Amino acid sequence: MAVRRAHCFHSQPQEVAIIEANGGIACQVSNSPFMLMFGAFQIILSQIPHLDDFWLMSVVVALVSFAYTSIGLGLSIGKTSESGHSFGSLGGRQEAPVNKVWAILTGLGSFAFAYEFSIVLLEIQDTLKPTPSGCRPTEGKQMKQATNFAILVTTAFYLSLGCLGYSAFGDQAPINLLNVGSSGEGFVKPQWLVDCANVFVIINMLGGYQVLAQPWFAFVENAVYRRFGRTHFTHTELVVSIRGTPWLRLTLFRLVWRTAYVCLTTLVAMLLPFFNDVVGLIGAMGFWPLAVFLPIEMHIRQAEVPIWQCKWVCLQTLSIMCAIVSLAAGVGAVAQIIVSCKDFVPFQTHYNSS
Repeated sequence: MAVRRAHCFHSQPQEVAIIEANGGIACQVSNSPFMLMFGAFQIILSQIPHLDDFWLMSVVVALVSFAYTSIGLGLSIGKTSESGHSFGSLGGRQEAPVNKVWAILTGLGSFAFAYEFSIVLLEIQDTLKPTPSGCRPTEGKQMKQATNFAILVTTAFYLSLGCLGYSAFGDQAPINLLNVGSSGEGFVKPQWLVDCANVFVIINMLGGYQVLAQPWFAFVENAVYRRFGRTHFTHTELVVSIRGTPWLRLTLFRLVWRTAYVCLTTLVAMLLPFFNDVVGLIGAMGFWPLAVFLPIEMHIRQAEVPIWQCKWVCLQTLSIMCAIVSLAAGVGAVAQIIVSCKDFVPFQTHYNSS
């Protein structure tokens, strides 16, 4: 959708200027068809049984993530270095104090959403195989080193992109640096480079959806298997072959359940197109219980940390502080969604006129 809008602004500058001069919003593009296409792709990808079968996609997602982040960094550095550039003010945008508070709290939820990878870590640990004694390094140590390196690099990249993106646009920094608009939000030129970055973002989201959904798929399916045992519906495999070569193994339960899940999430996304507000709410809901409380309690039990010891007090204090942050972010996200609902029309893309 961003690519189509960009081409519209570049190919019809006069029409865009007339529409904007009359107070209208130029180059409006409905996101519903693109969401349907995204959901169709996810239905196919969701039939892949396990997260460890996504190794090739994980490589592709990592490469495109590095690519669009590097493009954003380069464009931000270029715009920041322009002469007469304004870096913004300490107070930020001129908005009502209440709206600014809600926006800040929603932003905390968006930060918290980045910690959703902790769910994936639990899934990864579950797939690690025990290594016989005397064999070094073990899978656990290798995975820990790889995870620490990945988190360090990702943090450095995205923190740099956030800071340089703000320095590039100042108080008018957009939610999406790659979102092109006639009012100046986002990067506009070079068009081909911005288009490439947006395509990379789409590929990254295709894989990111599966990374977050696969642990949930596994949790529900394992619960069903424990409850009902082996049945024709849950365990009989249907082999999909291409030119005689087995390509995909399906079960009726996995096909129905995962397809229904993708359809439901796609429908909700089309009905509630408040992307950043919903991301903030999801991040707030999952941050404290999954990324903070559960790991801390697991460590306390495993290490047998005595109650009221200094380490126990520090860990519990951290947990309480993160719970407050999670609660505040959730309140802010809900408030932002309520405000957005005032102009809400189902299945219609919302554009800011400012």
